[in-house]
Amino acid sequence: MKRAILIAVVLLSTRVFSQTVVGLGYTRYIGFNTNPILAQVIPFNNINPQLASASLMFRSYNYNDNGIRAAYGLQLSNESSFQSMFISVDNDRRRNIGSSNWMYYQGFGVGLKIVTESFNRNSTVPIDDQQSFFLGWHWGVEYQFNDVVSLATEGTFRLGVSLDEGESFLKIDPPFNIVAHFNLSN
Repeated sequence: MKRAILIAVVLLSTRVFSQTVVGLGYTRYIGFNTNPILAQVIPFNNINPQLASASLMFRSYNYNDNGIRAAYGLQLSNESSFQSMFISVDNDRRRNIGSSNWMYYQGFGVGLKIVTESFNRNSTVPIDDQQSFFLGWHWGVEYQFNDVVSLATEGTFRLGVSLDEGESFLKIDPPFNIVAHFNLSN
């Protein structure tokens, strides 16, 4: 009995210290390519969606703004236009530029692009079948309006190989696409 009382006194009088871990959560975003909407709304706009570009983007960052992103694009139509699919997975990091609203981001990753042979609806030039695997570097700037909504544009540099012909290619896409991001963590 004395032993039980002694153990109870020791346990009850022992101070327990704990630390709260701040900032170890992840920030998650979903992004949409706004170029197809902008082309309909702005009458003088000459923005054409790029062939097989990402329409939907998922990004996840840890507390020091390093993270991953996955991009997916799909265009299907029964008209005489191209059919395409785009998938990429990238390591991504971002940093503040000047004020806290502006961010610079960049990253490296791998991707797969498939475009079927058909005609582009804005051109009479046929587009050959393209199945390609690529390594890519992306860079861009993002403006955060508030904790939930931000707009970004990015360019890409891709080095890849055509799976049809076995030929290698080098492609640079300037930052034409405008992507609206929404923070899912808030």
